[in-house]
Amino acid sequence: MTAPVLVEGHVSLARLHGRACWHCGAVTRTLVPAGAVLRPGSAREWQVVSCGCRPATSLRPPASGTRSCTYCTQPGADCCVRVQPDPQGERHILAHQVCAAVRGVSWWYVFTDGAPRTEAAQ
Repeated sequence: MTAPVLVEGHVSLARLHGRACWHCGAVTRTLVPAGAVLRPGSAREWQVVSCGCRPATSLRPPASGTRSCTYCTQPGADCCVRVQPDPQGERHILAHQVCAAVRGVSWWYVFTDGAPRTEAAQ
């Protein structure tokens, strides 16, 4: 078994308690163990689950400066599909336009900063 991953920032209680997919937040799909995470300042290992939407190795946070897609494992998300309230402000949920379209999700805005984009996983 791999070592737990340290996860900083906001994490929903449903994901932390294994009631929702760690990656996409799904609660109606079949959920299977995906590994363990640690929170800063705590030694407790939280056992998290996944619906299979991403590989088990993707528990690690994305590299700094990348925009991670909520629907696939590729960096380079180019649009925002949802904004969630957060104690520190709003959280913008990002995706590739292609990944969102495949799932019938409309986007709120797209990035126009010319950041390199990668081909989204299907």
